[in-house]
Amino acid sequence: MNVDHDVLRRLSKGDQGALDLGKAAEHLVCADLILAGYRCYLSDQGLSYDLVVDVNGRLVRVQVKATCFPSNMNATGRAERIGYTFHVRRRGKASKGTRLSAEHCDVVALVALDIQAIAYRPLHEVGQCCQLMPPDHVFAGKFKRSPVVPITGLPFSEAIQRIGGSNV
Repeated sequence: MNVDHDVLRRLSKGDQGALDLGKAAEHLVCADLILAGYRCYLSDQGLSYDLVVDVNGRLVRVQVKATCFPSNMNATGRAERIGYTFHVRRRGKASKGTRLSAEHCDVVALVALDIQAIAYRPLHEVGQCCQLMPPDHVFAGKFKRSPVVPITGLPFSEAIQRIGGSNV
């Protein structure tokens, strides 16, 4: 499915658009999990999680975080480093809600809407902010760094294993 980037830009500009983008991301994650063989349900409004996934009889709560486009993650701006940034622990309008914690969800689904890619991370492994690289990213720096995981390299099955669950 092709994504209209003009529509994404327009929706990312206002409060109502942000709600629509969040809803689109939730539906995208739900479809991804159902097509991967999991039983997945959208949750009701007002709950601290967006989806519930039945993994061998255990209910796993999933919070969805979305971004429209990658941006330059290099704070100094000298060497452009394009990636997706997610403010995982923020909740509520203007980030005024309580900080996202283990009492709210088990897994976070990080969605890049422009390429319809999803990464799944256990909440206990994620800090305040999470930065993921686009698929096929090549690090061009001259210093040694740890391996970079692309946004497409974190499947739900691995997140379940890392929270102590079994795979479907």
